Amino acid sequence: MRPLKPKNYDMDVLSKKRLLSKDEAAFYISVGMTTFTRIINSGDFYPLIRIGHNRGKVFINREKLDQWIDEQDGSMKTME
Repeated sequence: MRPLKPKNYDMDVLSKKRLLSKDEAAFYISVGMTTFTRIINSGDFYPLIRIGHNRGKVFINREKLDQWIDEQDGSMKTME
């Protein structure tokens, strides 16, 4: 199986969206999906929201993501 080609998104478009997909959010903060999944599962990642039945579809609130990024003090480095 071929590895998936990384997606490229337009940062101007992403910076105007309110909700981002997981792929878009990972691109937005310049990390891979494995690292982003670790961030989501860390327990203190509050920008995540779910919309829909059961567990719902996962979205990331971009404004809260920006705030979360500002609050980080290098603790993300220990996750990699």
